[in-house]
Amino acid sequence: MVFTTMSSKHTLTVKEKLRLIESFKTGCSRKDLADKYKVNISTVSRILKNQGKFEASRTGQENIMRKRFKPGHYDMVNKAVTTWFKDLRSKNAVITGPMICERANQFAISMKIDNFEANDGWLQRWKKNQNITFRKICGEKAAADYGAAGVWTKSTLPNLIKNLSPDQVYNADEAGLFYKALPTGTYASKGESVFGGKISKLRLTLLFLCNSDGSDKHVYVIGKANNPHCCRGKTMPIKYYGQPNAWMTTSIWIEILNNFDKILKKNIVLFVDNASCHKIPNEVIFKHIKIHYLPPNTTSLIQPLDQGIIKTLKCNTAHA
Repeated sequence: MVFTTMSSKHTLTVKEKLRLIESFKTGCSRKDLADKYKVNISTVSRILKNQGKFEASRTGQENIMRKRFKPGHYDMVNKAVTTWFKDLRSKNAVITGPMICERANQFAISMKIDNFEANDGWLQRWKKNQNITFRKICGEKAAADYGAAGVWTKSTLPNLIKNLSPDQVYNADEAGLFYKALPTGTYASKGESVFGGKISKLRLTLLFLCNSDGSDKHVYVIGKANNPHCCRGKTMPIKYYGQPNAWMTTSIWIEILNNFDKILKKNIVLFVDNASCHKIPNEVIFKHIKIHYLPPNTTSLIQPLDQGIIKTLKCNTAHA
């Protein structure tokens, strides 16, 4: 005699579980749902008991084709990266794979999690679980808000700089300098095979600070090392700051402005983008500097240093 039983290994995807929950809400019984989805009634009850978790996955844009919510070995890191990623994307930031891996490694260090490495395998698993795909940026709608830029320059800017001379109007902006990056192409003989190597991500962050008539110009450098080996025993021609990622931070930004404020002999307005590192706490007060933030998604159109000034300086540096 042969007995047939329902397979206990049939596992529903999150999408199927969400459909099951919706069917239950419309009046379907647990038994009917068990027959329809070929699972045990106990499985249906467990899904309904955890319906809040499954519905949260839909609003969180996670991969609803996955079958389990089994935590990974580094679940705390994964959750921190997901939160960071969604926060940046809500601000329309451009995010790359190396950026995600670097941030994940930082979270692991801060959480004191050993033996973690954000390699390509980890990145692919994280992207699959969070339903993340690579998308090509098309058009300029997200990159630049022409309407806001036009309104701000015609209506807001004139009032902000009224009664100020050009030497009192300043702009500050950062740029990355990948000092070991090789050209993406090369001259070669016809028929010669050309192979590329791994692209170096070593970088410095340069902060440019100047006024509109060019009478006052400053450059600051941020690198990874607190005391670079090549600069020991030497006088640096420009101010240098050490930071583990060679990125601008709020503390460095405040320190730079505090020192700049001390040498100023006049009141100025400083225009900067609205990056989070540029936000000044209310308790920090400058004597001569008044900061104004440019509207979101307009810096490529109206920020003075983005109109070719930084590019020209970087090109001259590359040819030096």
